[in-house]
Amino acid sequence: MNPRMLIAIFTTLIAHSGIAQDSVSHQPLLLNADYIELDFSTGKRLYQGNVVLTQGDVTIECDEMTTMHDDDDELFHALCIGDPGIFKKEPKQTGQEALTGSAANITYDRKNNQVLLVDRAKLERGRIFVNGYRISHNLSTEKTIVQGDRQDSDMTQASESSESGASSRPKVVILPKQDPDS
Repeated sequence: MNPRMLIAIFTTLIAHSGIAQDSVSHQPLLLNADYIELDFSTGKRLYQGNVVLTQGDVTIECDEMTTMHDDDDELFHALCIGDPGIFKKEPKQTGQEALTGSAANITYDRKNNQVLLVDRAKLERGRIFVNGYRISHNLSTEKTIVQGDRQDSDMTQASESSESGASSRPKVVILPKQDPDS
């Protein structure tokens, strides 16, 4: 199946309506870590060791996080490094599935309500699993874009099936619904 078609299917399956873009920014921001360094003159903050960011329905866990804050001390950008870092967005409505992801690097762009997962990126919602080198997800529109590793994009079919057996192409797996009678 065409990779673009798979992305379209994934985007359609996870789409929601009525998500307010600013709902998270009105929630308190909680950051904790083993070590914290705050630079109030620049707005840059460094968090190291068991870092957890929570704001509204969004949670990010990683080994190290650098955040930038504006003059009003509002978070506008967070860069996470983890092995892997974990991202989670709780559902807004009953019956919806949580959105969870992981990657070596996670960027949370609060102003644009965007999450970028890079390097061994995975995203999951219910029965839908996506992986690739780079996954960009808009938290307002619920649109997801998945890309393979550009360095490996020129690989031939033979080299893609090398010793590692791993392909750099993005993948979507949609599990069948479970029959409640089985």
